[in-house]
Amino acid sequence: MRTRMVSMQRHVPRLARIVRQSAAETGKRAELVVDGASGELDRQVLERMLAPFEHMLRNAVVHGIESPDVRRAAGKDETGHIHLNLRREGAEVIVEVTDDGRV
Repeated sequence: MRTRMVSMQRHVPRLARIVRQSAAETGKRAELVVDGASGELDRQVLERMLAPFEHMLRNAVVHGIESPDVRRAAGKDETGHIHLNLRREGAEVIVEVTDDGRV
């Protein structure tokens, strides 16, 4: 059986759009920063991971990133940043989602 490996990079625009839409719906400003998207994953595994990624990104905007006024008052940039980091450790893929919102 041959697996089909694809780059995560092909899905970054879709994930960035999710962040922009969620921010617009909540009156916030947020952008997605992706590191390690050039790595390849099995196509079927990646497609199964997309819905959980979307959920985590929406949650980061809704529950993590503050409104522009609150961020400004805290001395932060008005635009929040959500980081999606992908890296390999041996045969495993490590995924980290972080934001610079409230603690």
